[in-house]
Amino acid sequence: MMSIDSAATGEMARVAACIRENPGISSDAIAQKTGIPQFWTDHAVRKLKRRSLILVIMRDGVSTYWVRREPKCAEEKILQEIMGRDVLHRIFSEIFERPGASAEEIAKRTGLSGVRVGWHLSRLEMFGAVVGEEVLGLKKYRTADMFREAYEIYQ
Repeated sequence: MMSIDSAATGEMARVAACIRENPGISSDAIAQKTGIPQFWTDHAVRKLKRRSLILVIMRDGVSTYWVRREPKCAEEKILQEIMGRDVLHRIFSEIFERPGASAEEIAKRTGLSGVRVGWHLSRLEMFGAVVGEEVLGLKKYRTADMFREAYEIYQ
């Protein structure tokens, strides 16, 4: 994988440096800190993303940007995909923060429909990111240990 510094030039290099110095920064904040107009900031972010040099993590519907580093393990690679999708990230972080939650509790806390939460929970289980356990006839979810450790890096 190419480094972010060797691939970026001009305004893209300034945007890349801003992301490296301010992990989790939004596009608006990048434009503000660098003085680059929003249009060119968004253009540079798209180019960096297309080259897989930055990671987009959705937080409350806002894209935040991080320098992508080579995943240390398969779990970290899957986690990067989960974090790049707002709904999956919201469900995963809810389970991370409140282990032992049922699908119904997750739906209430996230504001998503039960059907949608159920579908995403099955995907997260398939990835191995969450574990569903039957407790008194009710399925409760917790994050898998190896994903917990990887997720703490991005907190």
